[in-house]
Amino acid sequence: MAMLLDTHPTRSLLEPQYCKWALEHPVTLNQLSVRERPKLRGAITDTHSEILALTRTFALCAPEAWPGQCRLDLFLACTVFHLQSKYPEPEPGTPPDTSDVASYHVWLYENVVKGTIKAHFDGICDEAHAESNTVYGTTDASIPAKKKYQAFAGFALFQGDEQVNLAHYVSGKVLAPEAELSAICFAVIRATQVPGCTHIVMFMDHIALEKKALDPSVHSSQGHSLAVCRALLLWFAANPLNILKFYDCLSKAEWDVYQEVHQFLLDLSPVLGLWPRMC
Repeated sequence: MAMLLDTHPTRSLLEPQYCKWALEHPVTLNQLSVRERPKLRGAITDTHSEILALTRTFALCAPEAWPGQCRLDLFLACTVFHLQSKYPEPEPGTPPDTSDVASYHVWLYENVVKGTIKAHFDGICDEAHAESNTVYGTTDASIPAKKKYQAFAGFALFQGDEQVNLAHYVSGKVLAPEAELSAICFAVIRATQVPGCTHIVMFMDHIALEKKALDPSVHSSQGHSLAVCRALLLWFAANPLNILKFYDCLSKAEWDVYQEVHQFLLDLSPVLGLWPRMC
């Protein structure tokens, strides 16, 4: 509700105190009788029943987002995003019949692209492993098929031969993007706390969420983003030569480091939410 405009149509379905400037709908909750209300089920009634219990707040003027004081203005060059490169062309060989486009692309990925991706990230990981001042790791989230269960988020961090952290936690009954953002938040904050760390390398499978994690403006997961921005501002201020790198790593490539966290979350037993429903 905090993210809706004052004239958003959804507000017209709620009671007058939540409508703001939206015109009241003919079938709004306010128009239902005492007998009709318990029979109504859906997102609107859920929102209305829980709106007073919501604890999430949004910072419209957070200091981390002020012009001239935000991470982008102060330490723009300290954060680097490496997007996924284009698929390489196969070497001369015996590919399948190229007239079947679908089969050709499946063959191309399984025999060329997947191996190339793994080799590429192995090289980056080896470089990070060799530097004692570098912390590298990956994050992932697991969303259950049934809505009555909570999502899991987790991360793994390494420094040289040492595993700094391998953690998982229940992220609540949330959508995949928020679970992923919470994992990114905890991983980056934990990495900035490692003594002597001046270089952080993170491998993730969603570049848009990586950028959103560093966006202090108002959005549905602003709390995670603000926590990341605060930690990074302190970390960059301590040493302007510190650098954070994000790499876009396809989950379907099944790269070993990423797959370790992915499988770790899949093996966990599902956890019911506070108000589970049979779905």
